[in-house]
Amino acid sequence: MKRNALYPFMFSLVLVIGIMLGFLIRGRSHQQISFVNRSAPDKVDEILNYIRYRYVDTVDIDKIYQDAIDEIFNDLDPHSAYIPADILRNVNESLRGDFEGIGIEFNVLDDTIIVVSTLKGGPSEALGILSGDKIITINDSLVAGIQISNADVVRLLKGPKGSSVNVGIKRFTSDTLIHYNITRDRVEVSSILAHYMVDSTIGYIRISQFGANTAREFHNALNELDTLGMQQLIIDLRDNGGGYLDAATDIADELLDDDKLIVYTEGRSYPRKNFYASRKGLFEKGDLVLLVNEGTASASEILSGAVQDWGRGTIIGRRTYGKGLVQDQIMLEDSSAMRLTIARYYTPNGKCIQRPYNKGVDAYNRDYMERLIDIYQTHDTAGSDTISWGIEPDIKLRADTLEVLGMIRQLNNRGIIQQYAYRFYGMHTDAYGRYKDPGDFDWRYQMKDQVYQGFVSFNTYTHSPVKQANLWKYQKEFRLALKGFIARQIFYTNGYYYFFNQLDPEYNAAVNYLKSK
Repeated sequence: MKRNALYPFMFSLVLVIGIMLGFLIRGRSHQQISFVNRSAPDKVDEILNYIRYRYVDTVDIDKIYQDAIDEIFNDLDPHSAYIPADILRNVNESLRGDFEGIGIEFNVLDDTIIVVSTLKGGPSEALGILSGDKIITINDSLVAGIQISNADVVRLLKGPKGSSVNVGIKRFTSDTLIHYNITRDRVEVSSILAHYMVDSTIGYIRISQFGANTAREFHNALNELDTLGMQQLIIDLRDNGGGYLDAATDIADELLDDDKLIVYTEGRSYPRKNFYASRKGLFEKGDLVLLVNEGTASASEILSGAVQDWGRGTIIGRRTYGKGLVQDQIMLEDSSAMRLTIARYYTPNGKCIQRPYNKGVDAYNRDYMERLIDIYQTHDTAGSDTISWGIEPDIKLRADTLEVLGMIRQLNNRGIIQQYAYRFYGMHTDAYGRYKDPGDFDWRYQMKDQVYQGFVSFNTYTHSPVKQANLWKYQKEFRLALKGFIARQIFYTNGYYYFFNQLDPEYNAAVNYLKSK
């Protein structure tokens, strides 16, 4: 009985000892990931406090802190970075694939906010806001003709789900402002910019980045194209800056069979980790082309490297960016974060495609800018055979040299084609509901001569840098561009890329390659 009476005391003692050991272990673990030399950060704080309270002039201590942080990361690799709290949300939103706001894409043209398109499922689409609508007021404040910036537009229109904003819209068919009270909501943004059938057998998918929803969206796009008879596939990775590693490996799993190695990562404190194709993919057979260029980076290079190393498809374009470093995002106490490089990734054949950065971050960035000059001024293919970094295409392409494409870019940058297309679509919205997809629109819609003549006149009215004679000389190409912007209003980015890709020599090279097979 005495022994039984001691049980509660013994149990309590063991519990207390266990709690104390837990605190000790946790304290030691914290010390292991803290500063190696405690005096270093204390010294920095001490110096900054002296500056704060004793320096002869008033200084911005926060800026000095930021400068010190920047210098720390300048001594690391080019892709480790500190992200302030006010920027982090926007950075993460992009990869997460959604945001909270009113759900529109916009341009600021002639100092006026113009709705390029509403986003599917968003509150603006539900209320009936249309492409080409001009936003004149936001919450009764004038926003046209005041030199408003894109950042200011985002700040005014984005906001937490459930909050509301009132916009006054000028529409082509109305002489007065139309007011909409929009309740903000969570809006999904797809990273699959376009997916459609080029012809009866060739499918096309353009991926803008590898976000949280990209693998699912890619799977759905493949499924849809498969039901339409796809036998060959172009995946467009041009200017895709990467994103999540898992998204890239999941997409590679749709293309590779037999437990093939997709990529592996390895770092000083991180042992090798292999990523394999592990399930039956939707497109493990059939001709495959990946379109790449100098803006294809990181996760895009993982996918390209796996396809190339296994001989699963053909890489067409120009040498890729050369980013073979893996970052981990670490949250800090003030809700800011740092992205710290923790490992390198390697293609199945053991190649790390990282571009050298041993001369420092500034030299690394300068080297990339010099590459762009070579590509777009001398029309180089961006890389000799002696370069080991990046993904070297199987078929190398030079940058386009077509005169008409430069003219179309000029008009795009001035917003001239967009404005005419938005106005024309806004005046004839009801006429476009009968087209089922971009291909059907391309086949059945014939642009009348007076429509194109109207564009030529509008081009002259806006003091465009493109001469009227060139608009008639390259009438076929400019008509395609116009159809692309009209199709964007009907079919979103799918419609835009369907037509603008027809003007793209690199895209056409990929299509012709598959047709030759």
